[in-house]
Amino acid sequence: MRFIFSVLITFLLLQNHSVSSADIVSKVRSGADDYRSRIKVPASLPVIPGLDVLAADNFKVLHGKRVGVISNHTGITLDGTSIVKLFHESPQVNLVAAFAPEHGFTGAAEAGGRVDDAVDSSTGLTIYSLYGKTKRPTPQSLENVDVLVFDIQDIGARFYTYISTMLYCMEEAAKKKIAFVVLDRPNPIRGDKVEGPVSEKAKNSFVSCHPIATRHGMTVGELALLFNIELELNLDLHVVPCLGWKRSMDFEAAGLSWVNPSPNMRSLTAEYLYTGTCLVESSNMSVGRGTDFPFEWVGAPWIHSEKFAAALRNNAKQVGLQGVRFEPYPLTPRESKHNGIACGGVRFVLENPDSLKPVRLGLVLLTTLLKEYPLQWKTEFSVLLANTQLQKMILENASVAEVEAAAKEEFERFLKRREQVLLY
Repeated sequence: MRFIFSVLITFLLLQNHSVSSADIVSKVRSGADDYRSRIKVPASLPVIPGLDVLAADNFKVLHGKRVGVISNHTGITLDGTSIVKLFHESPQVNLVAAFAPEHGFTGAAEAGGRVDDAVDSSTGLTIYSLYGKTKRPTPQSLENVDVLVFDIQDIGARFYTYISTMLYCMEEAAKKKIAFVVLDRPNPIRGDKVEGPVSEKAKNSFVSCHPIATRHGMTVGELALLFNIELELNLDLHVVPCLGWKRSMDFEAAGLSWVNPSPNMRSLTAEYLYTGTCLVESSNMSVGRGTDFPFEWVGAPWIHSEKFAAALRNNAKQVGLQGVRFEPYPLTPRESKHNGIACGGVRFVLENPDSLKPVRLGLVLLTTLLKEYPLQWKTEFSVLLANTQLQKMILENASVAEVEAAAKEEFERFLKRREQVLLY
């Protein structure tokens, strides 16, 4: 009887100390609002990234803690100072570890290329690779860490791997009861534009770490909040907001200095188009790596440029795709897929990013390839689409309209899930 009573008391205590998802959201939102109330944005600076906000607050959230940083070359202040250098030189921050995602800390490694641990030349700090032997921080690398700080510029597409790195680090932090701070940055292709389809949980991978829309319209801080709630990580999460950013702003409107987030992501135009054109990357199509137009061009040796451009225009017209023009454009990639081989292809000219639906562009691309080149095109897009039902429909020659209709119900559910964690 005494044992049963003890178990009951323990259960009640655990219940009293459990935190609801509403409490988690309220805590993060309250923290973000506190920064907004105390730190003002100068009229000359439309947006201040979370890193600069943290510095303006004298790094208060990090005081007395041993800090690990997850970042790369995009984690810089408005004046271009690296987060590692900033933390290393600040007497208020005890920096003990650093971690780098795909492409490495300098952002120079090509996509898919293994990145080894390195030493930061300016600080002597070991930078643990999260795209080498492991994609997660090891228990040993977190041994002396009290708080992990994430500061990487995302591009707004589900399969861009920086958000997967963030989630994997959050999961490891939760296991060791380490606090997690996200220094937020703008979604460069806007936060008010969202487009499906939503990936399946069964298809989770490093390029699809959680069921979210292909163009999610969220910042990394908002995604971290969503992950924490839906995966029940029970993580001590803190988001330092980027001040002045509005959901209708893209990267250009935010007024921040451009830094290539990865070697082939060289412009805002490429970021807008990537969410669609990248869907064919796993197949035998070049997406422009090794050309002057990565993610703005697709091609292959067996493509007839004029014919393919005309077919794309026709398919796009049927589904009302706007904001992009299709130009016949033969090219010879200098590296990567079809290196040194003359390819027929099409260049996508972005005319109006406000009206473009890039994922619809991707579906137009998939369905047109299947219709025009059923024998030549190797239809491998399952990992990036990450949706078994829609993949099956495309392979059975469903139209873009039919695919979008089938994706609508889950997309509407995602919008409701997303709404509860928006910070801006």
